[in-house]
Amino acid sequence: MIPTADLARFSGHARRAPPAVLPARAAEAAAALAFGIPLAGLRSPSRCAARVAAARQAAIYLARVGFGIAYGDLGRAFGRDRTTAAHACRVTEDRREDPDFDRRLALLEAGLARWLAAFGGVR
Repeated sequence: MIPTADLARFSGHARRAPPAVLPARAAEAAAALAFGIPLAGLRSPSRCAARVAAARQAAIYLARVGFGIAYGDLGRAFGRDRTTAAHACRVTEDRREDPDFDRRLALLEAGLARWLAAFGGVR
């Protein structure tokens, strides 16, 4: 188990990092690599370009589906509101109708599931 103080330093939160931070960061890193977006872009407080926003939405979706993180915790982990996190999940789910996008997300989900199995109990 990672001490709360270490999680806070890792996540940039001054007080106490929610338990969702570590799995959210895994989903964020996976989405950044898969969509070719720098992590700094995904972590930007502004929306940024459409492709950056779409990658961030996919990361939020992956954290929700892969780790079962609540919308409020997702919002805090990604520096957004819980309603923004819920919107990201709806938008990404709708995009799964595109076979190429669906395949990419399925591969990311499988990889994150393996990560969760390897490091277990991160939820």
